[in-house]
Amino acid sequence: MMRDLHHQGLNISQIARETGYHRNTVRKYLTSQTMPAPVPRRPRPSKLDAYKGYIQDRIADYPLTATRIFREIQEMGFDGSYTIVKDYIRTIRPQVPLQAVLRSRPNPASRRRLIGVSATI
Repeated sequence: MMRDLHHQGLNISQIARETGYHRNTVRKYLTSQTMPAPVPRRPRPSKLDAYKGYIQDRIADYPLTATRIFREIQEMGFDGSYTIVKDYIRTIRPQVPLQAVLRSRPNPASRRRLIGVSATI
């Protein structure tokens, strides 16, 4: 895309304004022979890492809520947010498949017979 704009006669500053990239980024893409591969980022440690073993044990033993586990690890010194705990528990909690239930309703005529109401009301 940037090369197409460059071949159309736009300079680096114009391409940067058009695409929203910085001039140095546009220059880097134009001077390279191939598209640069994205550099994978190093995984950052989570505030929850120290408590994951405890959470896994508690979930395996009892069907506790995320709120309850959040309170327990807060008492142990956790200073992260509830959302981190909730999202992690959602990934490790065993999924229980729900049974599909077919519900049928009687037609209105049979309901009238059961109630004792005539159909000519």
